[in-house]
Amino acid sequence: MKHYKCYLFDFDGTLFDTLPSLYRVYIESFKHIGISVKKEDCLEFFGTSLETTFNKMNPPKEKFEEFCNYLVKLLNDEETVKNTLIYPDTKYLFKKLLKKKVSYGIVTGNNSKHINDVFDFFDIKRKNLVIVGSDSKIKQKPNKEPIYKALELLHYTGDLKDVVYIGDTFIDEETAKNAGVSFLMINRQSKNKKCINTFREII
Repeated sequence: MKHYKCYLFDFDGTLFDTLPSLYRVYIESFKHIGISVKKEDCLEFFGTSLETTFNKMNPPKEKFEEFCNYLVKLLNDEETVKNTLIYPDTKYLFKKLLKKKVSYGIVTGNNSKHINDVFDFFDIKRKNLVIVGSDSKIKQKPNKEPIYKALELLHYTGDLKDVVYIGDTFIDEETAKNAGVSFLMINRQSKNKKCINTFREII
């Protein structure tokens, strides 16, 4: 496996299993604007932007801001953090990253407060970690801007071929392609040789 100078990671489904916590967030957020969704409906929301998620249920357009504000409120509450599960190789990954002379960050559609709260909850040290999330006030994935913003915050001036973005969805793959960086798909259950099954394969 190639060693890169800069490692960027998706958050949901890549570093942490957020499915158990997000079911409640989506169901209650749509309920708040008068839309009923079931648990199985939520499967279509994962890995998409908030705007795409919102539009899937065809609610009144003027309800979008109210929906987003309520969703972020739920996302950042204590119950959501406690319902988040950690993958067994995530702590290993960050212990190794701290020891290596590489740049690393998170590029996600989630928000930075939630991410920091989750890291604190699982007591994961993250010195010099850069987070580019939905609160970064820039275009979201699959646009290339979040990747470039992360590189800017990391003061990375090297070759893009030495940057890798690691995620669990095809939107993550498209984001990497748009930014001109390498991509690794992580799928802990798949035996597809094009995917990695654990962070131990890259660090």
